[in-house]
This record gives sequence, structure tokens and C-alpha cells, in this order.
Amino acid sequence: MSRRLLLIVGLSLLMTAISCTPSHPQSTFDVTGPIASGQRDLFSLMFWLAAVVFVLVEGIFIYVIFRYRRKGNEMPAQHHGNTRMEIAWTIAPALLLVVVMVPTIQKIFENASPPDNSYEIAVIGHQWWWEFEYLDCGPVDCAGLVTANELHIPAGQPVNFTLVSEDVIHAFWVPKIGGKRDALPVPKNSDGKLDLVHQRANQLWLQGDVPGEYYGQCAELCGVSHANMRLRVHVDEPDTFAQWVSNQKSPNSLPSSTNPGYEKLTTLCAACHAITGTTLTGVIGPDLSHYGNRGTLASAMFDNTPENLKEWLRDPGGMKPGNIMAGSVKPGTLSEEEIEALADYLLGLR
Repeated sequence: MSRRLLLIVGLSLLMTAISCTPSHPQSTFDVTGPIASGQRDLFSLMFWLAAVVFVLVEGIFIYVIFRYRRKGNEMPAQHHGNTRMEIAWTIAPALLLVVVMVPTIQKIFENASPPDNSYEIAVIGHQWWWEFEYLDCGPVDCAGLVTANELHIPAGQPVNFTLVSEDVIHAFWVPKIGGKRDALPVPKNSDGKLDLVHQRANQLWLQGDVPGEYYGQCAELCGVSHANMRLRVHVDEPDTFAQWVSNQKSPNSLPSSTNPGYEKLTTLCAACHAITGTTLTGVIGPDLSHYGNRGTLASAMFDNTPENLKEWLRDPGGMKPGNIMAGSVKPGTLSEEEIEALADYLLGLR
């Protein structure tokens, strides 16, 4: 029994140590930016207050068990009521709640409205991928830029996100930069685009202070591939961000139209995908403009390598269950020669 108890205690301590590491990709402790830092500080305050209460309560509980344990068959002295103690244990929790409430309310008001110099980006949730439409980047001309699953923002620059969904409720969450907020379904305007000023369009502003790559995730159960609805946020140096925007807005470096992959794109993919500078203008799936510059595919699930892209074209349903593309591209739909040609063409879009 003692060995089993030691094993259980050892495993519990190991799991606790592993769960407390701040270094994993979606940690809420290893943070950057004012929003995430404020949330971490509030959590730390609540955690340590709760730890103090736990130690005090459990300490008193253990003391009472041993101090007043039954001795023999004598009936212990009976006490009924203690006004001072009752007042004390009513006031003490109230004071603790005030200690937590005041900084919480302060943070809520601080984070309610984005800074005046915020960039504006629309985040559109789909089953099961993310679309980003750049609306206003101040001195950087980004208006009209659309990309999917990989978001670029400049370091030290607040960004205000307008969150909407085209189908079901999603939740946009990048733990190391800031909190999460729901993207709710909104109707479309007469031009066929989602109404970004609708009353159900949520707002969330974030800021990444340290350049790097940050992982994000849909945080609202939205269907069979909810866990696969991921994203990457690239926090770039301001100059690097401006260069990226310039490249994204420039014409694609299109491979030759005689590439066999181009013919397959125009016949099989045109209904869903768009590529600027081509006849592909679909709006159902992700925009594939400059696809070759992306680091991931399938909503940031896999690295964008030739091998992974070919496997995706071979069997998208096997790599990401439930996605729309799997309904029309099943194993055997494309020959190996067509897969090679398509992969070569897509990776050449830069």
C-alpha cells in the first residue's frame, strides 16, 4: 500500500509540475502585450489569495480535528453561537472579494475601448478556418488585404479586431497575447459581405510587444473539427510588417498558365477559392493569394511543405475531418500527376 501511495503522490507531483510550465505554445503565463499581462496579473492575485485561504482553512480544520478529537466516552462541551466569530467570517470574505473586485473592474474599463491609434482588422470565423480582412493600418496601406489562418501584426501596435462568423459561434483566442471573445453569426449586406457593424459584431483589441510566432485556437465548440480550427499570429517588426503588406498587395508571382495545375485550379477549385490576378474568385474557402509564402496549411494544423500539401490534396478529409473540401475531393479524385502539378502551382504563388 505504501508503494502505491508513493507512486500516486509522485505522479501527482509530476503532472502538477508539467502543467505549471509557462513554455508551451498556448500558455497564459508566458505572455506578451498589455492585455495578456493584465489578465495574468489578475489570475496571480486571485490564485495567491485563494492559496492563503486554503492554507488557513485547512490548517484550522486539521488543528480542530486533533485538538478536539473525542477522548474516551465523555460528551464534549457544547457551544452554541459566537457572535464575534460569525461577524469575522462574514467580513473577511467580503474584504477578499473587494480586493479582487477593484483591480478586475479597473482592467475591464481599461480594456473596454481600443487606443485611438489602433489598426483595424476583421476576423471572420468559418467551419473550420479563420479569415482575416485588413481594414485600416494607419500609415501602411493594407485596406482590402485578405488572408487566411495566418495573421500578421506589427510589434507594439494595438490592433482592434471586429469578430464575426459566417455560420456558427466561434471564439477567437491567442493566449499569449490576450483573452478570447466570441465571433457571432451576422447577416450579409446587399453586396454579399458580412455586416461588420452589426450589433452582434464583437470587438477585441490586442497588442503583441515581442516579435515572434504565436499560436491561437477557436475556444467555442463549433463542430467536428473544432479542435482543428487553429491559427498563427506573426508579430513582426514594423518594417517587416510593412514589407509583408506590400508583398501581399502586389500581384502574385504566378507560375505559367501552361502549368497543368492551373487548368485543374480553374476547373475544380474556382468555385471555392480566390487568387488575385487569376480567374479564381470563389468565396467559400480560404483566399489562396501568395499561398507559397504561408508557413502552414489546413488552418495552421500542418507545416506548409510539399509533402503535406500533396497529402492534403490527396485526402483532405483524412487530414482534417469534416472540412468542406473533403466533400468534393475524395481519395482518388485527383491523379498523382494532377496532385504534383497542383502542389507545384500553389507553392509557386508568391
